Amino acid sequence: MAVVSVNEIWKGRGGAIQINTRTYSRVYQVVCNAASDSAYTVRTAAGLPSIGDSYPDDTAAKCVAIAPEQQDDRLDWLVTVRYSTSTTQLSTSADDPLDRDPVISWGRESVERIAVADVNGAPVHNYAGEPFDPPPSIPHSRLVCRIVRNEASYAPDTAAEYLDSVNSAGITVAGLSLLARQGLLREFSGEKKQEAGDDFWEVTYEIVVADIDDPVQTTWDFDIAEVGWHYLYAADDRRRCWSGSGGEYSSAPMPLDTDGTQLSPNATPPVLYSTWRLIKEKSWAALSLPTS
Repeated sequence: MAVVSVNEIWKGRGGAIQINTRTYSRVYQVVCNAASDSAYTVRTAAGLPSIGDSYPDDTAAKCVAIAPEQQDDRLDWLVTVRYSTSTTQLSTSADDPLDRDPVISWGRESVERIAVADVNGAPVHNYAGEPFDPPPSIPHSRLVCRIVRNEASYAPDTAAEYLDSVNSAGITVAGLSLLARQGLLREFSGEKKQEAGDDFWEVTYEIVVADIDDPVQTTWDFDIAEVGWHYLYAADDRRRCWSGSGGEYSSAPMPLDTDGTQLSPNATPPVLYSTWRLIKEKSWAALSLPTS
């Protein structure tokens, strides 16, 4: 699939003079060797002017639009090229794609979160001081930042290194200051594009922000309840957890203390949590993400 020939034709040529503006049009016949060739293939064919090129007889007039139109014979296309001396028409199409500002948007994702503490940070438990079974869950929204930016290149192996990573150090992204391990890079994708004969990549980053207002967990570290069916009686000696004053075996996992023994029923708080870092950490400084 390719362009076979490009020839300028006279039918359709024109021009106009308006107040402070001169416009011109040229028409080209482009022949392809496959009916499935797209307008993009035709528009970028060698032999056609490019956005920003000057009109032959009026160098102040620049090419501002290239419009291919497929004919009844689907191998044939007519391409109308428009020129104008108005720089406002050129400003959105002839600038370097790499100089354009990134497109930043903020959204949300809804999740269910186990309520281990109330809004004041107090542990959630029943009148007997034990965790609810099953524990209550509450709806929660996380902030999601999406950044779309034009870049000169895209390396899939680099993207693979950063995907599903958390920021190893504090960083400001799109106006939000993130603590270390507070952001999770969920998307790092690239789409190859071309304008005026120049290739570039449209790269998309998507960052999920951990629960900023969570009274217990503000990063992507995992706070896991220390409960189990067995407690540590002595070194390498694990025994079944008991329940009640009679010493019966428990019918559910029981809270454990920091030394592995079973936590006292009257302990405060009634359940302890250990913090685990389970997601890979990367310095995001090399990504040069926008700070505002």
